[in-house]
Amino acid sequence: MTTRSFILKCTLALILSCLTLHVFAQSGKITGSVTDEKNQPIIGAIVRVYSTVVTKGGAATDVDGKYVVSPLAAGNDYEVKVDYVDYETAVFKGIVVRNGSSTKVNANLKLKTKQPREPVVTYQHEPLILIPPRPPVQDVNDIKRAGTTKPADPVAVTSPGILTQQKKVPPM
Repeated sequence: MTTRSFILKCTLALILSCLTLHVFAQSGKITGSVTDEKNQPIIGAIVRVYSTVVTKGGAATDVDGKYVVSPLAAGNDYEVKVDYVDYETAVFKGIVVRNGSSTKVNANLKLKTKQPREPVVTYQHEPLILIPPRPPVQDVNDIKRAGTTKPADPVAVTSPGILTQQKKVPPM
């Protein structure tokens, strides 16, 4: 490798690394915590960040009720929505993210209702297992109509899985 190509490659690497730093410096993050009416942390609350109607990021709160949504483009006017089951959704509009910094948005959620939900019981109208209809049962009249002298033969012949054998019975 020549000295000239080495210098060219080093210069190119330096320029690319400076551009990468510039791109990363144009972002920030939104952090905060989510608590309930008693200021207790809410674990697993969903935090979504929107720019107009497009979702730009999201996170779930940890065991301390804290969250971090990053990276977010700096300077945008964001909307933050915080959701959790049985709590009212908290919405924060006009949130501005600055280059390389953290914007704090804390949410205190209120219960939707003071009473627990009533359970809803449903039932199935149709059977879960379909039982096939039984084969027709032969009675004495069916056997007589078959025209045989041995009453077991027509039953055996028309019943699946039954074989008949002719045995000679010795006279007594």
